[in-house]
Amino acid sequence: MIEVGIIGAENTHSTSFATALNLPDAEGKMRYEDFQVVKAFGVDDSASQLAEKANIPHVVDSPDDFEDCDTVMITTRWGSRHYDQIIKYIRQGMHVFIDKPYTVSVDEVKQLVEEAKKSGSLICGGSACKYAPDVVALAEKIKELREKGQLTTASVNFNIFMNIEYDGFFFYAPHLIEMAFALFGSDMRSVYANRVGNTVIVIAEYVDIQVSLHFTEGVFQTACTLYTKGGIVHQPIDISTIFDEELKVFVEMLRTKEQPFPLESIIDPVVVADAIYRSYTTGEKICLNNEA
Repeated sequence: MIEVGIIGAENTHSTSFATALNLPDAEGKMRYEDFQVVKAFGVDDSASQLAEKANIPHVVDSPDDFEDCDTVMITTRWGSRHYDQIIKYIRQGMHVFIDKPYTVSVDEVKQLVEEAKKSGSLICGGSACKYAPDVVALAEKIKELREKGQLTTASVNFNIFMNIEYDGFFFYAPHLIEMAFALFGSDMRSVYANRVGNTVIVIAEYVDIQVSLHFTEGVFQTACTLYTKGGIVHQPIDISTIFDEELKVFVEMLRTKEQPFPLESIIDPVVVADAIYRSYTTGEKICLNNEA
C-alpha cells in the first residue's frame, strides 16, 4: 500500500484527489486499491473536514509531520508556501506532487529541481488543465496546422483572480500558461502583457506565430480560437475530468518510479508567470529563453 499525505486540505483539489484515492466509485469499486491517503494538514479546520469526507485516518498539526508517508501531495493554495512545505521531502528523495503553481519564485522552483536531481525525487503536478481531453486533441490539430504553415494566430482564455489572497495573479495564472504550453509549446520567445481592471491580455510570441492569452476574471468558460488560412476554428474546452487525468499521472509515476515529463519543465510556467507579471506592471515586453 502506498500511503499518501496531503498538505493543503483547504484547497478543493485536495477533495478531488482524496476522495478518488480513498472512496469507491459510483459502481462501488476502488479506483486505486494500492493507494490510500492516510494524513492531512490544512489551515483552520479544513483537514478535519477533508478527513471526514474522504475517510482519512490522521489529521496532523504541521506540514512537517509527513516523514512516515510514502509520498506527499502539496495542494496548498498559497504557491508562495510550496517551497518551504515540500523541500525537506524532496531532499529525502520522496516522490511528490506539487499543485499549481509549483512556486511563485523562479529561484525557488529552480532550487526544487536541483535538489530533486541530487536526491532522485520525482515531481509531477502543476495545472491539471493541460490534461483536458479537448486540449490534448486540439494540440494535435495545432501541430498539423503549423507543420503545413496554415495557422496564422490563435487565442485562448481562462479565469483569473487578480486580487485573491492566495498570491493574487499567480494563484490561477498557471492554468492558462500550462494550457498554452500544451497547445503551442513552452518555447515562447517573449511576452507582452497589458492589464485593464482585472483582465490581463498577453501576446506570447513564438518563432512562427503570436498567441493571445486572455486572463479573464469572472469568465468561467474556457475556449481556444484558431485563425487559419482555411478559416476560423473555435473550440470550447471542457475541464470537468482534469483531476481524474492528473491523478492518473501521479499514480503512474509512483507505480513505475519514472519522471512523467522532463523535470526541468516545471521551471517554465513559473518563469512565464513571473515574466507576465513584470510585463503588465512595467509596460515592457519581456524576452524569454535568452531571446533578444
